[in-house]
Amino acid sequence: MRKTKRILCGVSAAALVFGSMSCYVASATSASSEKTLANNTEQLENGTYKLTAPLTMEKTITVPSGVTATIDLNGQTLTGCNSTTIKIEGNLTIKDSSTGGKIVGNNTTNSNYCIWVTKTGNLTWESGDFEDNATIGSSGRKSSIGVNAGTLTINGGTFTNNNDTWLININSSSGSDWTGNLSIKNATLTSENWNKHGVLHLATSNAVTIADSTINGEVYIDAVNSNDGEFKLTNTNMKGKLYSVSDGDSKKSVTFDKDCTFDGDLSFKASNNNTITFNGGEVTIDKVTLNGNTAENVLTFDEDVTLTLSSEANTALKACIPEGYELVEKDGKYVKGYTVTAEKATNGEVTVSPEKVAEGDTVTVTVKPEEGYELDKLTVGEETVDVTEVKDGTYTFEMPAEDVTVSATFKEITYNVTVDTTTNGKVTLSSESAVKDEEVTVTVKPDAGYELDTLTVTDKDGKDVTTTKTTDGCKFNMPEGGATVKATFKKSETPTYTVTVSEEDKNGTVEVTPENAPAGDTVAVKVTPAEGYELDTLTVTDEKGNEIETTVTSDGYSFKMPEGKVTVTAAFKEKKAEDSGSSGSGSSGSSGSTTTPTTPSTEEFPDEESGVVATADEGVVPDGAELTVTPVADETDGTKVTLDICFKDGKGVEVQPNGKVTVKVPVPTVFKEASKVYVYREETNGTYTDMKAEVKDGLVVFTTDHFSKYVITTEQIKTNAPAADNDTADNTTPDANPNTGIALGLAPVLLAGTVTVVCARRKK
Repeated sequence: MRKTKRILCGVSAAALVFGSMSCYVASATSASSEKTLANNTEQLENGTYKLTAPLTMEKTITVPSGVTATIDLNGQTLTGCNSTTIKIEGNLTIKDSSTGGKIVGNNTTNSNYCIWVTKTGNLTWESGDFEDNATIGSSGRKSSIGVNAGTLTINGGTFTNNNDTWLININSSSGSDWTGNLSIKNATLTSENWNKHGVLHLATSNAVTIADSTINGEVYIDAVNSNDGEFKLTNTNMKGKLYSVSDGDSKKSVTFDKDCTFDGDLSFKASNNNTITFNGGEVTIDKVTLNGNTAENVLTFDEDVTLTLSSEANTALKACIPEGYELVEKDGKYVKGYTVTAEKATNGEVTVSPEKVAEGDTVTVTVKPEEGYELDKLTVGEETVDVTEVKDGTYTFEMPAEDVTVSATFKEITYNVTVDTTTNGKVTLSSESAVKDEEVTVTVKPDAGYELDTLTVTDKDGKDVTTTKTTDGCKFNMPEGGATVKATFKKSETPTYTVTVSEEDKNGTVEVTPENAPAGDTVAVKVTPAEGYELDTLTVTDEKGNEIETTVTSDGYSFKMPEGKVTVTAAFKEKKAEDSGSSGSGSSGSSGSTTTPTTPSTEEFPDEESGVVATADEGVVPDGAELTVTPVADETDGTKVTLDICFKDGKGVEVQPNGKVTVKVPVPTVFKEASKVYVYREETNGTYTDMKAEVKDGLVVFTTDHFSKYVITTEQIKTNAPAADNDTADNTTPDANPNTGIALGLAPVLLAGTVTVVCARRKK
């Protein structure tokens, strides 16, 4: 037990002795590979020296040839002596296993380095910082870290000097063997007084590589003793001065890869054997010193570089700018210009100014539509511009760091048609908007007991627009700026009656036109079965319940309006399997019965010269008969046209049909603007029969079973009695001689006929 106590006391005493020396000694840990570094240590051995406290050296630390040692700063500061702090003849690694560790140079002796790597030495700097506070100028010591044909590898850390010496000097001693090696990555090198001496002085014939680092200061590429060499930067930012020197034989190359930046001055000296290449990245040059050299023989800019040049640099380096690369002036400097291209447009023009623009500058786009057109779409690069942002034909945008294409499309201007508020009738339009000169049709529908009084169309200035009358309104061409339609209605002198559609069956729809009509007018009925259904029965009854005869037309059915209200009722049924392919309003149906009306085959008889066409069921017109139309050219008062219409057999003898024939006559030119056209047949007894003609698509249409002379007129001849149907109309005595007519003036056009079927009247 006593022996044990003595041992413990001995250990305690030793601890007290070493504790009193803590300001001079860095103690090693318990690991057998770690050594003790004292302030008077002169040579390192194999192993690791780990600092546990700040240490100031009194003498130079030497790493002898053949020794491999490591100094772990461990977050502490190692301060150099008044001479070379570390001389490396063997292999030394410097690292900081903690944070904040650094080596501080404090040399005041001429011609000495803070750290010196001899020809046989190799220094690897893994981490930790370096700071040189030496007070010796360029006339004495040449650098903070000197490498004489040895190897310096920096893998991290921050390196600075606060004096006018070089931070790192490769091959700083005299001699012909300039083969030092340098590799730097993940480091920051700064010389705060770089206008006198800079960061790097390179005279090696070996390659120097710097990657993922930052350089603040001058880099001097020396041509000592005719040595060639390559200096390459990758992903490195350099700010300062690049000074490239070569003699008659040496060749040095400096290459900045695409991911580098350079901001500073360029200086060329001696011959043009040096080459400096910027493969891309951002390059800013404020000053260029040629020293009698030609810049284009030394300097090369790749087309991917982004240049910013002062006015002086722009003048000195014009010949070095890549072909197709243009510089533009911005804020007193010359920067890369990007191209704005305006694509050619139709129905308008788009221009841009300026066409060469620096990033961030403003570009003005001007659009000029042709007359009658407006901007439809504007595209700048990949973006579509909201056309509301185009003010007074211009739009501006900020130029990106890329070329931009501008395109525009134009569309015809559409103008609106406004319908004034109306009473006692309705006004509908074929379109509520249209481009200039596009035709718009106006349809008016008076209420029951009313008729159209006035119908006007005015432009945006209130001026009348030219219109063309139609059977139920008018049509006009859209003026510029839009139009207003106004209709007024008055009580009708001729009573009109309402047509009501019964909506009991939901398997189809029925439309009637017009919904109000005077007695004797034709009402069209359009039937549209639902999908899978067809018309079963169609019944038209007057207000007393009597059925009214209907006629099958090309687009539905029609009937003559009686004196009184009318109700139209349709019933639909499901299609049979064999009928599933058929549809349409005229495919089936009946008038007053469940019998489906049929359509017999018809014959057509055209008169080519006059354009008149007659159609009839097969067999109604005698075989071999031809239609003959002869204008009766007597005196005219401008309101009548008389035609002799008949059928003649092969011998030229007039023949009559044995049934009804539908006749279509082109509206005479003098009646084109007329709102109503009448047709009367001259009877042999001097009376006239009203044919109840209708005007459809520029044709006067009527049905007859007997041919004679026909008077076409815009004035109604006095009627003595109502007609029973189309062919047994009133016999009237004209107020004037109805044979008086004018030239027909009909175009020789072959007209297509419609099939007319009169359905049997249902007996009650």
